[in-house]
Amino acid sequence: MAEELVALELTSTMNDELGMKDVFVHGDLWSTNMLWRKTASGRTQLGGIVDYQMSHFGCAAVDLCRAFISTMSGKDRRENWERLVEEFHGYLIEYCKEELPFTIEQVKESYRRLFPISGLLLLEAFGPIAKNVENVPETKMSAISYITRQVGKEAFQ
Repeated sequence: MAEELVALELTSTMNDELGMKDVFVHGDLWSTNMLWRKTASGRTQLGGIVDYQMSHFGCAAVDLCRAFISTMSGKDRRENWERLVEEFHGYLIEYCKEELPFTIEQVKESYRRLFPISGLLLLEAFGPIAKNVENVPETKMSAISYITRQVGKEAFQ
């Protein structure tokens, strides 16, 4: 796992390694690029996805990793990732007219292998938390430092 943590090329070689076809990947799918809305029944629903400048053809697990890391606690992610990946795959089966470019086993394996590097690459997104630290009172700085450390820990649990 330590080697895959810093293997940046993994995001572009994973499909070949696992025999998967490239698919359209958002490339920057995390919580701030997902727009949410309330339905009439009060449920929260995905209203849209923005910020496509990093989109490319590659491995679907890249988007799943980033979305799961940025929207769930480590506990929730560990307990639910497999079910959610299966649900994602089920939607593709339901809505795609052609043969899928990957099996459920391939998606799960690519998720497991890409998760560490995805977490590492997502840490940069939390940089704005630390900007302008000279204007933040010491008590708030302690809180920001704690949150940043927790986010880093959560990404790799």
